[in-house]
Amino acid sequence: MSKLNESSFITISFSLLILISCTLLNTNSLQYISDIYLVCILLISSIIIITSQNYNLTDFAHFLFMAYIYLVSIFSSNVYLLLLNLCILIVILLCRQYYKYCVINNKQTGIGPFEKFNTYVNTKGTIEQGNILFCGTILFLLLKLCII
Repeated sequence: MSKLNESSFITISFSLLILISCTLLNTNSLQYISDIYLVCILLISSIIIITSQNYNLTDFAHFLFMAYIYLVSIFSSNVYLLLLNLCILIVILLCRQYYKYCVINNKQTGIGPFEKFNTYVNTKGTIEQGNILFCGTILFLLLKLCII
């Protein structure tokens, strides 16, 4: 069985996020203006990640995407966004397990300010350290969803 091409994976997954973002913005699923802004961040970062060939722009979109994930996880109480975040994090973990690295990092070839910041967070430079952070966020989201 051959591996799914990284480029195809990025295009499919972020196109799906664009579709979901547009759906959330066009329905009455978002009650707070902060949730609308967060979905706009997801939409913009997804579009840039799919379309940009500029490493610095891709790096910025990667930062926006990660900011979206953690801002929603911490501040949002919208069940749809929390469930979407849960799904995103699970896909990220599965993708990182499948490819053995972050496909967005690979697309930007390790260039950019966010990549440099990421080395301060991921002090060991391993995929496992990021996976632990994502698993902790998943547990936090599950707890938050149980409370809501």
